[in-house]
Amino acid sequence: MKVSQRIRALRARRRLRIYRLRADPSDVQALERAIDAAHEQAHGALRGERREPLQFPEFSWAKTHLGEAEVPLDEAGATAVVHPDGSIWGVEKFEQLDPEWFGALFEFLKWHLLPKPAFGRDPQIIRMPERTDVALIGDWGTGFWRKAATAASRVATAVEASGVDFTIHLGDTYYAGTRCQVRRNLAKVWPRGSVASLVVPGNHEMYCNAVHLVKALRKWFPAQHGTTFFALENEHWLVLALDTAYHATRFYLDGSLGNDGPQHEFVRARLREKGKRKVIVLTHHQPVDAVGEKTTTLHDEVLALFADVRLSSPDVWYWGHLHTPAIYESNALPYLARCVGHGAIPYGEAELLKNSPMVSWYESRSANDAEIPERVMNGCLVATLDGPDIREVLVAEDGSRHEIHP
Repeated sequence: MKVSQRIRALRARRRLRIYRLRADPSDVQALERAIDAAHEQAHGALRGERREPLQFPEFSWAKTHLGEAEVPLDEAGATAVVHPDGSIWGVEKFEQLDPEWFGALFEFLKWHLLPKPAFGRDPQIIRMPERTDVALIGDWGTGFWRKAATAASRVATAVEASGVDFTIHLGDTYYAGTRCQVRRNLAKVWPRGSVASLVVPGNHEMYCNAVHLVKALRKWFPAQHGTTFFALENEHWLVLALDTAYHATRFYLDGSLGNDGPQHEFVRARLREKGKRKVIVLTHHQPVDAVGEKTTTLHDEVLALFADVRLSSPDVWYWGHLHTPAIYESNALPYLARCVGHGAIPYGEAELLKNSPMVSWYESRSANDAEIPERVMNGCLVATLDGPDIREVLVAEDGSRHEIHP
């Protein structure tokens, strides 16, 4: 273990002791169970004995770093493999068992004894031109982390070459949304739209209670007025960008809108005034599982808001969180469904998506990355709203384009 990791481990032990003393006992028990489960799952993955997805990969190294593991994870052996869901089970940078994911737990232990920032103070309604290009980039906040061009820098270059009006990040600044990470990995290097650049939070920003993201919004993303949800509107379209992280459950992994509050009121108000406009929903967390077969609690919460104003569902839903991009069959769900969480995190070809009848497209082209041979193309989605019509193009990190046909 590096000296810096040993120092952080000592601090983490102290933070864990304080957390155990001050946090709600049920929260402490849930965290301890998650740490134990993550450790066992990681061992199984490295031994090639596990096929189910990892539930808490951010906590995999906790018992090792805290000195509580009978068999430390770095003694378990490691050969990177691509899980059927596309995640890369290895210990290198940003792979599922990267030791630096421990930073998420390290920050969680500090910040979750402190109050969260105020929620939903000043949500903005931003006017769009009647013809608007919107770049949606999910899970992009890795920063430019190696000497060779990173996926994040290549995606940013591809977006800037597209000349879009709006760029919207669908959440996750790694590893834990700290002040330095938000500034270096997101704000300072984010590709700018000609009209505005915008952000919704993901689970990783919440490991620091989103404190640093909210501060960055005020300086680097001023169109949002420091609020983590907003709307874009024109004559034909209403875009609702929602914060599904603030109230997310299971250590922020499962998206939620929470109980009735400012965001609910904002969404209902916009929907009541939607008229004949079509509605797009943007979230970090997913409304369906990776193969599109099971809906989530978030799906039910959002559709309940539509039902409150006697509407059925949005017309289109875009999300991140899952790092393998997927376009779902247009008749499979009540809305056009697109996962675009492939902004920067390394991932491999997802056999689960290849074999799913619900998935009409997923990315399978090699990125030709000598350092991560398993990696396939990262990228983003550009939606062009032209009057009542929408055109969608997936833009890969090499600048190639794949047009989506609903």
